[in-house]
Amino acid sequence: MTKPWISRAIVLVAGVTMNFLLAWFVFSFLFFSGAKPLAVVPIAEKPTHSFFLPSFSEALDAGYVTYSGVSLSPLTGSIAEKSGLKPHDILISLDGKHIDSLDAIAKILEKDTPVELRVKR
Repeated sequence: MTKPWISRAIVLVAGVTMNFLLAWFVFSFLFFSGAKPLAVVPIAEKPTHSFFLPSFSEALDAGYVTYSGVSLSPLTGSIAEKSGLKPHDILISLDGKHIDSLDAIAKILEKDTPVELRVKR
């Protein structure tokens, strides 16, 4: 026993409409109640200083994300690969200094002296 096509179309449109309205009401309630949305943009040249899209460093400072080390991807045939580093190794420290950014790596490596690596696989 099937319903006429118009009845099925009305039920389909009503379902889609109610899903849209429910989402609108939920997000409106959250917005007006002062809920804090969180979205982390890990690749940003400058901090966004935006409430909705904090930069990665702002999210770290606020405690929304935790981060330890830098993921490595040595190039094929590079000195890093020849020294035993593999893709997706996590660099924890250089010469006993904790690494939390690429700038920290550059500052230590600019001395052009041998360094001790601590890596997590």
